[in-house]
Amino acid sequence: MEVIAKRLREEKRKNVAEKCDEKEEEPILIRGLHHFPFQFELPQSSMPCSLETKLGTIRYYVKVIINIPHGTVPQGIKYFTIIGPSTDCMDEKYCCALLGQNKEIKWHGCCRRGALALRVIMDRTAYLCGENVRILAHVENRQGGIVWIAMRLIQVLLFT
Repeated sequence: MEVIAKRLREEKRKNVAEKCDEKEEEPILIRGLHHFPFQFELPQSSMPCSLETKLGTIRYYVKVIINIPHGTVPQGIKYFTIIGPSTDCMDEKYCCALLGQNKEIKWHGCCRRGALALRVIMDRTAYLCGENVRILAHVENRQGGIVWIAMRLIQVLLFT
């Protein structure tokens, strides 16, 4: 059984080799190591920077496919990173203070419980990785109970 299978495979290889020999208009690489240097230029328009988050991923890669007449097609993928233009966080447009405020009046049943006002100030609008973010919070509590402040940093990704 195995001998018959080997003979069938050898005949199939010979038939494929004969077909390849008949097609002389397409060059076939001989056995050995071959180098094909190439280069490409990224577009001048601004491309989104590479990033990987839970919500989305932007990755760039070069994919090489070797087209062979028989057998499996070998492929190779090489990832690369696009870094955005350097941003100066101390630029004038980022140094202005950011202010947010909210005032709320709570009602308990038909009685007015009291007002709660929150005012938050950040000294800048842009920060570098690893930098401490200073926040000044003013709370005006005119309710009878205790209030706690919880702050959270949220990253927003817009894909257009």
